[in-house]
Amino acid sequence: MKEQTDQPAGHSTSAWALQWVAFLLKNVFGWALIVASFIIGPAIPGPGGIPVFIVGFALITFPGKRKLTARVLRGRPVDARSASYRIAATATAFLVPAAVLAYIELQWKLWRYATNELAIATFACYLAVAGLTLWVFWNGRLLNWLIRKVPVIRRRVRPWMRDRGIDLLPPRRRRRFVNVARNSTTTDFMDETILQLDQRHVTRMQHWSVVARRWGKKVLGVVLTIGIFVWILKPIVLNWDKVKDRIWEMNWGRVAIASALFAAYLFTFRALVWRRLLKNFGHKLPIWPTVRIWSTSELARYLPGSVWQVVGRVYLIKPYGVRGSVCSTSQVMELALYLLANLIVALGALTFLGWKSFEGRERTMMIVAAGLVPLLSLALHPKVFYTLADKILVALKKPPIQKRMRWKSLIDLLLWNVLGLTVQGLAIYLVVAELLQLPIAKWWVVTGAFCLSWCAGFLAFWAPGGLGVREAVFIAAMSFAIPHAVRSGQLQDPEQRQLFLIFLSVLLRIWATVGELLLTGLAYLLDWSGAKRGRGEVAG
Repeated sequence: MKEQTDQPAGHSTSAWALQWVAFLLKNVFGWALIVASFIIGPAIPGPGGIPVFIVGFALITFPGKRKLTARVLRGRPVDARSASYRIAATATAFLVPAAVLAYIELQWKLWRYATNELAIATFACYLAVAGLTLWVFWNGRLLNWLIRKVPVIRRRVRPWMRDRGIDLLPPRRRRRFVNVARNSTTTDFMDETILQLDQRHVTRMQHWSVVARRWGKKVLGVVLTIGIFVWILKPIVLNWDKVKDRIWEMNWGRVAIASALFAAYLFTFRALVWRRLLKNFGHKLPIWPTVRIWSTSELARYLPGSVWQVVGRVYLIKPYGVRGSVCSTSQVMELALYLLANLIVALGALTFLGWKSFEGRERTMMIVAAGLVPLLSLALHPKVFYTLADKILVALKKPPIQKRMRWKSLIDLLLWNVLGLTVQGLAIYLVVAELLQLPIAKWWVVTGAFCLSWCAGFLAFWAPGGLGVREAVFIAAMSFAIPHAVRSGQLQDPEQRQLFLIFLSVLLRIWATVGELLLTGLAYLLDWSGAKRGRGEVAG
């Protein structure tokens, strides 16, 4: 039987050339997205440029390049005469230099120095680079000459790699594929392997892969959080004398009252909302055990890793007969409702300033926030939410949710959350009114900025409790929300304004943490026996 070649039947050399160019474009576009993720990332709240980076990484690692790599390693030439190849090559020759020029212009902000002479010179350089790239692709001689040199290099490095347990492009193996769609016919194909490693290398890679999956995300989250905090706290350290004067000028009595008001807000509008959700799921718990469980699990979000808040609440509520699946589902619904309420308040408050007040990065934040509102509203609809929840629970071999909330009850809880955020805004006003010289009629300005920053901190899954991310977005949002009188007065200097906002964001973080600790301490004081036994007094 004649051995099948690595080129599939019916595929011409021009088709292979088109496949090669498609592979090239895919990787170029993937790398462009990876580079762009670092540029546009700071302008996107929450996960930032991480989704863009993931899409780019998926493109450059997409299956299909193993066969193309094997052809290049074997020195198979490209047919540069086919029309499809030349069309793809032309697009590559003009798009890639344009993308590079756009990146350089954005990175170094060259439009500030734009002149007619510079524009003409830039356009001439672009045409020269595009023309040279196009000639290299269309000619094909240089490209094929480079491809023919690859097997020579491969034969020289192969003995050195084999001595170290790595076989570069080992002999192809014939495998049999059963095509069920075509009457279970069998088809032989040649399996391409680029690198074949000794077992000791495979074992070592598997070990380090497990270690990387276990610790990589935690280490990356800690590094990112520390980096953001260094960026936030560096101006405070460098200007400590001015910050110290502001600390002494603070009315700490008002801050204490505001922290107590925030604790009351958490009790009335957060913990009791979760208790109402549990009641709708068929579990009526006493008030103070519910508050103790809720507040303790909320503090767990400051720990590295994103699971402790969920796991802690499931563990603490188990003595009350609430299944873990019900508790987790109620948490998802609670957080989705609260996130939607924050987005509504942030958009409703900050858009009073007018869209013309928003600059590039801040406008991007508001557009992203506006886009999330209909998505969350759709996801929270009972038919959508419970359908997805049941599918996930069935996949996890857990019983589905029995009692279900109606849309009217969800709207009631959403409006209750929105009302609670206005109360939270008044507490924030007590903290910042003296510093901002903000009249009571303008309390919604800082309320909207704080709600927007909370959304960004919540979506920043790598940062425990949104540490650093929340402060960074608050600074960006408040940079255009400060009243004009304050901006043109004591905060006329941009550096002083930035320092002031950083101090304000750190102060609000301390204020919120103190309020959470006050509620947790009060809950343990009123349910101490339940905390000691692992359960409180069960209702009824």
